[in-house]
Amino acid sequence: MVSRDTKATILLLVGIGLLLNPVYFSPHSLDGVGTEITYEVAPIENETIAGSVVRFSDQTLRCGNERSCVLEEKIMAEGDVKYNGTIEIESEDQLGYYSNSWRKYSIVSFDGDFYLPREEITNQETVLTHEQVTTAEALNHTSISSNQTSVEVKEAVDTGSITLIDKTIPEFERQVPIEHEGEVYYVSQVSHRGSPHQHIIPIRLTLFLLGFCAIVIAWQWRGQ
Repeated sequence: MVSRDTKATILLLVGIGLLLNPVYFSPHSLDGVGTEITYEVAPIENETIAGSVVRFSDQTLRCGNERSCVLEEKIMAEGDVKYNGTIEIESEDQLGYYSNSWRKYSIVSFDGDFYLPREEITNQETVLTHEQVTTAEALNHTSISSNQTSVEVKEAVDTGSITLIDKTIPEFERQVPIEHEGEVYYVSQVSHRGSPHQHIIPIRLTLFLLGFCAIVIAWQWRGQ
């Protein structure tokens, strides 16, 4: 038969556990207010998915859409474009206007194909051109290693998803492919849910009261 002291000790531990409910019960949303963001992550399994991931990465300049592609279209139409000066020098001519934006992206998407921006500087002359690459090569240029990312990214890749409260993951928001242990992963779905724990305050108060009562009863048992 269990002694009164043993029962009191068990009840005391239960009471303390109930008082500490913020530690394990929704620790990221203490007041129940916030937006729950869930990122679903999956490996890139075929070239169709890879092409879509590369195209919508923020490292890819999608010509024909919302961004300006005057320089890129000029290279596509005329071939190599020579700029009288180094790429770092600002000037008033058309190419000087684009000199600062040339390194803001890794891949150019044009008519369904991918191109790698190239530059060659010789004798104060810069030659800008595009080198067509395969989808796999384009994916390699736009992806980053999981070792360069946050703990949240690694957890999402390892488990397939991650849910955060009032916090976003920059790599996933920018649609950056993640290379991890020989495979490349992408965000397959992002979902938002407002105030997922709106009844958390009364639940916490209830747990606190139960914990307090349990501790009081435990001390009474021990006193007897």
